[in-house]
Amino acid sequence: PGNYEIWLHVTDDNGCRDSASIELQVEEYIIIPNVFSPNGDGFNDFFEIPNTGMKEFELTIFNRWGTLLYNTTSANVRWDGRTLSGRMVSEDTYYFELKAVGSEDYSTTGYIMVLF
Repeated sequence: PGNYEIWLHVTDDNGCRDSASIELQVEEYIIIPNVFSPNGDGFNDFFEIPNTGMKEFELTIFNRWGTLLYNTTSANVRWDGRTLSGRMVSEDTYYFELKAVGSEDYSTTGYIMVLF
């Protein structure tokens, strides 16, 4: 979050140059991915929800039968694909419920694919 000055610098084929700028204010955001691969290769090993500015946050993940697998109230989500008992989940699709409230309500539900 913060204020940013964004610049565009252009040069045409004749060497003529011009610039323009705008002020951009970023207050909050949230990005919800839908797939991750907790296979230990160092790439995309955790389910994370990049966000900022959330006043309330809770993520709950269930398997297809409704069994609770993971729950956190931390906006710094970093699920490694393990259940509450520590067992690794299988490659499958899982359901999530997200409560995320900043200046707007970003709460939603959806699916996460786990691929190995």
